[in-house]
Amino acid sequence: MLKLKKINRFFFRVLINTISWFLQHTHMRFKPPKQAKNSEECQFLFKQIPNASSKSFLDCGHPNEKFFYAPPLTESRDFLIYTYHKSYICGVGPIALNQNGELIHDAIFRSKERIASALKKDSIAWFIFSLGCYKPARLNGKIVLLISNWLNYGHWITEHLLKVIHIKEYLPNEFHLYKFAIPTNSPAFIKNSLQDIGVKASNIIELNLGVNSFYLIESLIVTTYPQPDNKAYKEISRLLLKNKKKILTTFSKKLYVKRSNSFGSRYIFNEKKVECILKNHGFLPFQPEKFTLVEQAQTFNNAEIVIGVNGSAMTNIIYMKPNSIVIEFFGNRIHFGFRQIAFECDLIHIPIYCEPQLKTLYKQHGGKVLDGGMNVDITELQALVLAIKHGEFKTEL
Repeated sequence: MLKLKKINRFFFRVLINTISWFLQHTHMRFKPPKQAKNSEECQFLFKQIPNASSKSFLDCGHPNEKFFYAPPLTESRDFLIYTYHKSYICGVGPIALNQNGELIHDAIFRSKERIASALKKDSIAWFIFSLGCYKPARLNGKIVLLISNWLNYGHWITEHLLKVIHIKEYLPNEFHLYKFAIPTNSPAFIKNSLQDIGVKASNIIELNLGVNSFYLIESLIVTTYPQPDNKAYKEISRLLLKNKKKILTTFSKKLYVKRSNSFGSRYIFNEKKVECILKNHGFLPFQPEKFTLVEQAQTFNNAEIVIGVNGSAMTNIIYMKPNSIVIEFFGNRIHFGFRQIAFECDLIHIPIYCEPQLKTLYKQHGGKVLDGGMNVDITELQALVLAIKHGEFKTEL
């Protein structure tokens, strides 16, 4: 009997994988779920007023021949919480559906491209759901979904953790009632950061997500997409910096943020020369992934100048003091997400556009973006560092 069950499970996985391949590699498209209307059960938390200087983060030139992305400008708007009773989440992403099987867009958040990408990745889960061929596990209580296809360090801190901070700050008497869902086997910084800002371990739910994962949620809590928010960043910083579990005894006012080669091909080819120049000017190499979240916050909070390649590690600039300097290297892909955050936090952001290493370029986002390694202009870097050192560089926002 046990052997028969194993055989059935094997053939079920083969069937699922076959259908999944068919959906992703043929032109056949199943009708996507309708968009759900916002739940009538809505709660106003606060009106966000963006930092006045944050709107000027685009006031600089950039090479036209490279891929350039600028995030949407922050705007004055209400931050809302919606409650969807008897809703579903399914798939790897996952995608969230109301009790009528309609897609809850804000559970994926932000853009049409992200929603289309999430539906494509979880097309097999949606197909199974539409057929009714599933048996969902039940989750009781108020569940805040902190899971998406974009769950690296940068997206986690600036998108998911901000939701938790807003709920904690504006609903302090109800905060203990919320449970926060994260993926099983997620990176340690996810659970650690939740506990560091005051979420009890018993209120963190780890979900095992896969192609045939389905959950029926008693009350799914969905917020509006969190914009860059200086006040919220300061609160994250305050909560982490008050944590005295381990305090680093050595700090540097000047940091060079090293990017591990294991994080992809967006790295500096002439890094030895870059490190040599920066070391001569008092910069200390720092690899954030080797330190705890609290240690990273302490290190960046103490720094006055940070230099690094565009990437998730630069998220730590939210811990820096106002008027500190952030110098960011860009290759073929110019993404101004951290420049926007820098302006929101009253930091000085200086972009350096580097020569792309063409042999390292690889396609992202369906081939729309070419990303890869770069060579830093050593003369330009040396001149910039010297100008800052001698007070010849204009550092006012």
